[in-house]
Amino acid sequence: MTKKESVEQFLNSKCIAIIGVSSNPKTYSRMVYDAFCERGYNVLAVNPKLTEINGAKCYPTINSLPEAVDAVIIIIKGEKAKDILNDAINKGFKNIWMHFGCNLKNPETITMGKDINLISGECAFMWLQPVEGFHKFHRFVKGLFSQEHR
Repeated sequence: MTKKESVEQFLNSKCIAIIGVSSNPKTYSRMVYDAFCERGYNVLAVNPKLTEINGAKCYPTINSLPEAVDAVIIIIKGEKAKDILNDAINKGFKNIWMHFGCNLKNPETITMGKDINLISGECAFMWLQPVEGFHKFHRFVKGLFSQEHR
């Protein structure tokens, strides 16, 4: 499957959990959460330090999520990202997006052979339609060098 096909499959999900959502609306994780909500996705937040975001329930862990979740976006840095990825796999998620800021090296080695649609090293704003602002320009520039971003 090409990266574009992987992203399209992910974005066809009905319910997406975002792991690492911040209460601060100016952080990247919160902007991703808000953008998916604004585009009509059913989005669930996961952060053990919060109980709600904008009046919506915030789940403490990936394991506390309801079964209806189709996909997860992981926006956690370092070794915690690896643990969260393993939790997502063990919970049975088949669509997983590792934000490029996770800095987890070779996450595909963890998902290899497990029938998981893994997207890593990509910014969701580069794909979430409509692509706007700086991300639209960035996607255009990347598209000059890669067919996948067109």
